[in-house]
Amino acid sequence: MRLEQAKKLHAVAVIILSLGGTVAAGVLARRWGVGPLELGLLGLMYSLSMVGITVGFHRGFAHGAFEAAPWVRAALAIFGSMACQGPLIYWVANHRTHHRFTDAPGDPHSPYFHGSTPLRGLRGIWHAHIGWTYSHAIPDTVTYAKDLLRSSELRRLSGLYFVWVGLGLALPALLGGLLTLSLEGALRGLLWGGFVRIFVAYQISLAIGSLAHSHGSRPFRIRGQSANNALLALPTFGEGWHQNHHAFPYSGVFGLEWWQIDLGAMVLRALEVLGQVRNIKRPPESAISARLATPDTDWGMEESPAERAARHVASRNTSLPQ
Repeated sequence: MRLEQAKKLHAVAVIILSLGGTVAAGVLARRWGVGPLELGLLGLMYSLSMVGITVGFHRGFAHGAFEAAPWVRAALAIFGSMACQGPLIYWVANHRTHHRFTDAPGDPHSPYFHGSTPLRGLRGIWHAHIGWTYSHAIPDTVTYAKDLLRSSELRRLSGLYFVWVGLGLALPALLGGLLTLSLEGALRGLLWGGFVRIFVAYQISLAIGSLAHSHGSRPFRIRGQSANNALLALPTFGEGWHQNHHAFPYSGVFGLEWWQIDLGAMVLRALEVLGQVRNIKRPPESAISARLATPDTDWGMEESPAERAARHVASRNTSLPQ
């Protein structure tokens, strides 16, 4: 019950506080204007948040798409937490649940089902975008994130979630104050690098669950309604190539064509050049060609031990574990 209340309070607080801060930033912009300070801190903190989510939480921790140095793993966990989408272990368990029940009963954020209740139209879009954050079942972390729970480092980083959220607000405020040597600059940094950044990054991220499961191209014959949405690709650092990801969940590269811009994959390649990341997974061309023609009957290229266990448990149940 306490976890359920905490989940609902978190969902409401993120929306209301980030929206309120964004409105305040807009009102004060009429007096102070919007210049390099505001846009620079917004861009910096937004980039850190999106890299933390797509490279860290998603590709790295949820799918094991690459290996990274310990300091990189820690930094990605902290940056992802700054995005205010929930603690690391909770996020990973939720996402793996989504992959196990993609657009079927049990998917926590599908436009087509809420629990076992079918959805359609705007009601489905609303649920997949915002509604699920308040009403979804809390994921079974023992089943879906056992590998992360075994790591004392990751348990500690996940448990300090609210510290990292606070850091994501304090850092732009501190930078704004130091760059202008004023409290006004600190407030501007807090509003634009903190609240506006959280609001924009949160809404853009949620659009993957709503718009990238309802609108876009579907070149692969796989289960579920995930789609490649080119409009979301750039602001989500590659997450918009969402059907590519669902076709090959363990690929660290989402943009499979030369023209599919994937900023998250670019970050990974840069870290690889620096010797801080290795073994970035990417499906071979033969696998891509095969999946274009053959319906999908499994989860993807390969499974981690934790997700094999999750599949085994889920195969014996028709609903999410409680």
